[in-house]
Formats: sequence, C-alpha cells, structure tokens
Amino acid sequence: MGQRRYRAFLSYSHRDRRIAAWLHRALETYDIPQKLVGTHTLQGEVPRRLAPVFKDREELPAAHNLGEAIDLALGESDALIVLCSPDAKESLWVDKEVERFKHLHGDNRVFALLIRGEPAESFPPSLAVRFHNGHRTDKPAEPIAADIRPQGDGHRRALLKLVAGLTGVKFDELVGRDQQRRHRRMAYATAASLAGMTVTTGLAVYAIEQRDEARVRQVEAQTQRAEADGLIEYMLTDLRGKLEPVGRLDVLKGVGDRALDYYSRQKLDQLDGDSLGRRARAMLLVAEVGDLQGNSEAARRGFIEAARSTGELLKREPDNWQRVFDHAQSEFWLAYDAHNRGDRATAFPHFVAYRDLGRRMMSLDPNKLESKVELASGEVNLGVALVAERKMDQAIASFDRAAATFGSISPRTRDIGLTLNQALGHKASALFAMGDNEAALSTRRMQLEALSAAPLTQDDREVQEATAVVNAQIGSTLLADGNVSAGAVALAKASAYWDELVALDPANKMWRGERNVSRMWQAVAKSASTSAARAEMTSIIADQRQLVAASTDWVHKENLLRMIAVDRAIGGSSTAATEPIIAEAWARRDKLKAEDRAVLAAVLISEGDRIAPADRRQAERLWAEAARLLPRDESGTWALVHRARAAQRLSQSSTQDRGVPPNAFAGIFAQDAGQ
Repeated sequence: MGQRRYRAFLSYSHRDRRIAAWLHRALETYDIPQKLVGTHTLQGEVPRRLAPVFKDREELPAAHNLGEAIDLALGESDALIVLCSPDAKESLWVDKEVERFKHLHGDNRVFALLIRGEPAESFPPSLAVRFHNGHRTDKPAEPIAADIRPQGDGHRRALLKLVAGLTGVKFDELVGRDQQRRHRRMAYATAASLAGMTVTTGLAVYAIEQRDEARVRQVEAQTQRAEADGLIEYMLTDLRGKLEPVGRLDVLKGVGDRALDYYSRQKLDQLDGDSLGRRARAMLLVAEVGDLQGNSEAARRGFIEAARSTGELLKREPDNWQRVFDHAQSEFWLAYDAHNRGDRATAFPHFVAYRDLGRRMMSLDPNKLESKVELASGEVNLGVALVAERKMDQAIASFDRAAATFGSISPRTRDIGLTLNQALGHKASALFAMGDNEAALSTRRMQLEALSAAPLTQDDREVQEATAVVNAQIGSTLLADGNVSAGAVALAKASAYWDELVALDPANKMWRGERNVSRMWQAVAKSASTSAARAEMTSIIADQRQLVAASTDWVHKENLLRMIAVDRAIGGSSTAATEPIIAEAWARRDKLKAEDRAVLAAVLISEGDRIAPADRRQAERLWAEAARLLPRDESGTWALVHRARAAQRLSQSSTQDRGVPPNAFAGIFAQDAGQ
C-alpha cells in the first residue's frame, strides 16, 4: 500500500449518503483474514484493516472549485471509490473529484461501485474517459464496477471486490478466506427464515449464559460470547445493508429486541475493553435502526446502553482522548433522543455533559481539530437548549464561545465556515427574541461576512441557501424595526436566491416554504398598496396550502398560521372563516416553541376580531387566551405587538409596547388594531 494518509476516498452524491455511510463503516471495520495479513501484493503489504477511509460529509452540487480540504484529501488518498448512480452522474462535485483524482494519480486506482441504475446512466463523465499524464483524453475508459444491486454482486461480494482492489489480493482468494472465517456465522443467518433470526440469536445467547453460569470451560464460553456478539453485529450491519435498500428493516426488529435484552443484562465491570467496544457499537446500531423505523423506545434503550458502555470505558481510561470523544457522542445522542421526544428536562443535562466533554477533549489535546469542533458543537447545542429554557443571556454567551472557537480554526474549511454561520445565526435569533433588534442585525451581517469568506463560494447551493435565509431574516428584522424600505431591499435579495434554487429543484419543499415566507414579508413591505399585497398573499397562501397537504412537517403549518395572521391584518380574503390549522395549533399549544405560540396568539386575536360582532364574550375568551400565550418575559417585537393588541381589546393597560416603532411590520397590525 502507499504511504498516503487515507486508504481510499469515497466520492458520492448526497442522495446516496446512506449507502456511503454503510460502505465507509464496512471498509474501516472489515477484518482482513489473518492468513492474508502481512503478505505482499503489487499494492504493498496487506494491512489488518483499511482505515482510515475519507468520506466527504456531503455533495456540494453547484461548486466549481474543490475546497482546499477536499483537494488535500484527494492528494493524500491511495485510491478513489466512486458510488455510481444517476444522481452521481448529474453531480458536478462528484465529477470534479474524479477528474482531480485522475489528474493527480491516473486511472489505475479508481474503483466504481454501482449502486443504482445502469452503468451508462450512472457513471460520471470523468469516470468514463481515460486520463494520460494528468489530462483528459478522448479515449473511453471501461471501469469494472463492483455492483451492489440485488441483480449484481450484492453487498457482501461488492465489498470484497473493493477490498481485493484496494489490497491487491486476488478476489477468489479473498472470498475463499472470508468464507472459511465466516462459515459458522453465516450458517446461522442463511439457515434461518426471517421469523427465525431472533430464535437463532436467542439460542446463541442462551448457550453463552448457561456456560457462564456453570463456569465450565471458560475459554470456550468466551469464544462463544464473541461469536454471539459477532452474529448480532453481522445482523445489524451486513444484513442491514442488504435489507435497507429494499425497505425491509422491519425484519431486524426482533434481532434488535433480542440484542437489547442480551446486552442490557451484562455486568459491565466484568467485560474487557474489546467486549465493551462491541457492545457500544451494537447498541448504537440498534438505536440507529430503531430511529430509522420510528421506534423511539428501541432507539432510546439503544442510546442508553451504548452510553453505559462508553461511560465504563471512560471510567477505566479517564485521560484517553478517544474514550472521552466516544462518550461525548453517547451524551449527544441521549440529548438528541430526549430533545426529539420533547423531554427538555432529560435532554438538558446531557447537553451540558456533551459540552463539558468537549472542554475535556480540549484540555487533553487542544491542537486537535476534532477537540475544537466537538467543543464548539457542544456550545451550540447547549445554547439551543438554554434558549428553550428561556435563559437567553446564558444562551448568547454559549453561542459566542462556539463562534469564537469555530473562528479560531485555521485553515477554515467549508464545513467550519457553514457551522460558524449557524452559530452566529442562533445568536442572532436569540437576540431578536429578546427584542434587541440592533444587535440581531449586527450579528446577521456577521453571518453574511462568514458566508462570503473563503473557502465558501456563492456558486455553492448550500451557501446560496444560507445566504437567502440570512437576507430574509435581515429583512423581517428591519420590518420589525419599522424600516420598511431597507427591509424590502433585503427581502428582494432573499427572494431572488429562493427563486433560483426552486427553479433548480421544484420538488424541494423546504426551499418552496422558505420562498413563501420571504414573499409574505415582501407583501407586508408593500402593504401600503393594499390591493397588491392582498393579491400577493392569495398566491402565497395557495402554494403554502399545497406544501401543508404534501408534508407532515410542522414548520409548513406554522408558516401558514403566520400567513393567515398577515392576510387578515391587511384585510385579505384568502383564508376561510374557520381554518382547521388553527384548531390543530391550539390542541398542541403546550408543546409549541415560544415563537410558534406567539404566531398562534396573533391568529387567535384575528379570530376574536372576526366573531366579536356576533359573540363578544367568546371573542374576549380568545383574546385572553392569546394574552396567556405571550408570557411577560417575551420581549421580541412580534410578541410585544400582539400583546398590545390583546390588551387593547381587553381594555387593559400595556406598557411593554412603548419601545415598539409605530411602523413595526409596516404598521399592518397597528392599522388592524385601530391604533
């Protein structure tokens, strides 16, 4: 093998990232048969493992220049593996990676893995032609592809073909050795029906427990335990790889349940490091499969058991950086799981622990890039959790520390540039929620500076998307401050970005939804010309209703609620007298974020206005409920405006709106309130 940093570089479309994640894990964890290790081939000495393998985080579909970090990784890779699919063929980024690798290293160390489609419709252009002395020729290349498709090699043989190519071992020899080693394990799986897989695992586990309890033939019992661990890991990795592409992860539910039962009864202090490591990997896989299936209980149990393993390993080696890193990931997943279940009380201490472990990594190895990234990520996640707890000053301090850490990383990579923008964005949103619009605008402009700094480029779609979001937020903040003309300029920039992105991918619901929000604020900006604003809102709401009908994502419904509030404030007629979405939002009001509750409050006020002529008592109930949805510690402009609206209708005094410009949001709610 070569002396470069990476054994291989994986090039793939972001739509194929699941297969890329499987291949990355499969290559780095594949144990080359012992009798082949140390032998010599044309590629050099055969290693024990093929780690590390470079896996780019995600496709950059519109970038024309390879980022510095990616370019460096290509130069330091012994081989290139291209995951071929129709999406990969259309990806400019994948083609540029192939072109750059061939320019640096030639054709011989490029391997193709066909995952979808036929070769002609799946091979990137640069893969299909030969290079000579680093330059493209007109001669066609005929790359021999491993074929992961069911009608091709399948997952296992495709993996072995790649291992053979990377090591120089003859494929038939590798297959033979691999089959000898796996014969007993494979016999369990292939002999079992789908319903019998759990039974097979159960028999292996039962045999282990009986041997352990009897303390008979201890060495054999340890071997049996390792084989059972291996069997479970096989079912959750290799077998999962075969079942996931055809949508049959349900087959693994019984295996996951049995694995959870088996591992949860182990005494961690009696396991060696290797066993704990296998246990942690298996439990994370169980959790991941459970998460993909929507089985939140299995995911939660898997994350808990994985954390027990990594925690035990860390207790044994408290100054081992890798142990700290591994347990930090466990703490993150525990926080993530609880956060997704809406259990903030459980999530919060895990977010704190994740941040604290990042600090510990920095104390152990402050120059390590991963130490800085984990610390900064921990600060961002903790900041988000603090915002949910309405501890805004602490949240902003956490976001500041994250931004400072990301900003200190040099050279700055694309990923670091984008995550720096996210940290600043969280800070700006927190400032806006506090009513400090001036500081929020200043931070938003810092975001634009970060998005304009190298190595980020404005022909990168993810950068375009982020820039559109920031411009829209600047525009809406300026509207909140009553600066309608400047807000309209920023919103026009945002809409131009969204128009371009939606034209490229009309099926992207998130982009369509964000474009509708920008258009809504533009309608607010032009509300002085009421007829034009109403016509614009009619078009926006019609498209937003299509998004709500096609997606279960709550964000589309939350945006529709805001559009209803705006439409009614300008006297539009695009919403029905009774909107089902209002009742749905009311039913889940206790689970809504503060921002969503403020939007619901605005709609309840308009609902009260609608029924007041006929039923004043019910209208007052709605106005009172709106006021309760806007607690006194909410000081963002939107909350202040609508608290004043509710107070006015209830003939109550309101002093908190004194700092709100009369022309906030172009004055549409002041006009609506008769102020």
